[in-house]
Amino acid sequence: MLYKDTLIFILDNLRCLEVLNISHCLLAEVPPPPAPRRVVRQLDKTILEKASWLRKFLTCMRDTCIMCQRTRNDEGLMRRYKYDEGLWKEDEVRSLALRFELSKIKFL
Repeated sequence: MLYKDTLIFILDNLRCLEVLNISHCLLAEVPPPPAPRRVVRQLDKTILEKASWLRKFLTCMRDTCIMCQRTRNDEGLMRRYKYDEGLWKEDEVRSLALRFELSKIKFL
């Protein structure tokens, strides 16, 4: 789970950041009590404007996405061990994905 205030803090303060991947995160807004936490279904204009300086801002909050569905079912804490073996290794950012073949690793 990612709180909207935390995302805004990251976008406002981590100016050295080039890429931010919040794909499949459950984005929550916490209004003042006694109002309950609210799940954000779509990124608003404020967040998109704040993220515009990033080289790449990866998001996925689609109802049809299996990973997003699993995150919602797990109440914001993706329990990847419950699902496909190796699924946790996948990533939209190729440099972050952990799919390496031993033949491609060069030893110095």
